[in-house]
Amino acid sequence: MRVTVERLPGSAVKLEIAADDDEYKVAYDKTLRDLGREASIPGFRKGKAPRHMLERIVGREALVQETNRDLMEELFRKAVDQESLVPVSQPEVDITQEDPLSFNVTVEVYPTATLGDYRAVRVETREVDVTDEDVATVVEEGRKNLAPWVSYDPPRRPSEGDQVVIDMSVYDGDELFMPPAYDETFVLGETPLFESIVEALKLMLPGSGGELTLAFEEDDASVGPELRGKTLRYEFTLKDVRHRELPELNDEYAVANSSYDTLEEMVGRVRRDLLRARAGEARNEVVTEIIDAMTATAELEIPNGLIEREIDEDINQTRARFAAQGLSYEDFLRIMQTTDEEYRAQLREGVEQRLRRGIVLQEIAKAEAIEVTDEEIEAEIDRVVGDAPNPERRRRLFSSDYFRDQLKNELFDRKLTERLIEIATEGRGAISGPGAELYAAGPEPPPPPRAVAAPVEVEAEGEVVAPEAAAEQEGTLGRRTSSRGD
Repeated sequence: MRVTVERLPGSAVKLEIAADDDEYKVAYDKTLRDLGREASIPGFRKGKAPRHMLERIVGREALVQETNRDLMEELFRKAVDQESLVPVSQPEVDITQEDPLSFNVTVEVYPTATLGDYRAVRVETREVDVTDEDVATVVEEGRKNLAPWVSYDPPRRPSEGDQVVIDMSVYDGDELFMPPAYDETFVLGETPLFESIVEALKLMLPGSGGELTLAFEEDDASVGPELRGKTLRYEFTLKDVRHRELPELNDEYAVANSSYDTLEEMVGRVRRDLLRARAGEARNEVVTEIIDAMTATAELEIPNGLIEREIDEDINQTRARFAAQGLSYEDFLRIMQTTDEEYRAQLREGVEQRLRRGIVLQEIAKAEAIEVTDEEIEAEIDRVVGDAPNPERRRRLFSSDYFRDQLKNELFDRKLTERLIEIATEGRGAISGPGAELYAAGPEPPPPPRAVAAPVEVEAEGEVVAPEAAAEQEGTLGRRTSSRGD
């Protein structure tokens, strides 16, 4: 086989492929043998007709066409393997000679990037810290989330932050637009609710009702497509107004809502978790900045066939997500008020950017000789297994080919990311400050279970008294000791 490669714009190639004479003869003879085994020719047993008889009856031209059909596919596969090409589109074939076979193939192939001076990219290290106000905000949010809702006594009109309990029916003309809702709860200012309804509720007392008509424009992007162009009548009854009964922030709150014995310990953990999360976010921002800057230095053409293939994959994932909810892709397009063509166009820019980054990173990894050794995989398995229960069973699981491949990919990405950070920050690291130290230390283990004091026998007037009796005596004296000794 003889192959000539011509590079074309758009990451396409033109392959000129020609079969050698001996190679073609072997393929032609195989076609004759295969046909001879199945041919029934008068005067000869099946499969026993001589070669010249088959050629005369079937015809040289038909035999050549049959030979070329099989040989073309075989030679094309060999050519792309020989030239280390990965086709990403349907090939266009032009036969230039039939006997012996010569043909041209034009096809888009997986691209390679020509790297620029990516090592000249520089980014600033992000300093990561949190303030007391940041921590207080998180603690207060948790306090709000844990607070029970309590009805006002006496009843009052709702205001921002209050929870309302309502019954609501929505009409399109005289017909119900949707099933009535009963005992629905909304938090004013927090739960999405039309502003007109919120303002009407603020004027009402529990037990009263109201009615409101809302007209929605055809092009109102702030509402769902099912509401656009509609004029709907809302009838609602305010059944209750509640407020949060915030628990007091003290050691008892920490004991009840965390694994810590004091509020100080709990708040310290909140601070560390918040700092670690912000450090991770800042590091991701730095890595994204580095990748974008390095990608911009490279020369790369993404073939349309590859983009279309990735768009197809994204759409297939969308189909699967909606199918799990009992909906079709067509239902999704109707909800989004778009067409398949428009949706594909929306996906295109993001897909192309994703492909561009991935291809450039592959080339950088080659240039930087990023590799993962078997020893590194074994070390990672040791780390993952750690002191986990059933360590041998866990080790067997992670030693399977599937999990070893997963670990290898994770380690590869980790090593590449660390190298990119090292280059772009000149070794300073992506983040600095208190957050950098916490992030480097890794996730913090949960606190140990709170210890429960063992019953202690109390000696009273020379007697050994059972714990229950001791407690009873202390209660009689009006003194009790908590399990923590407070």
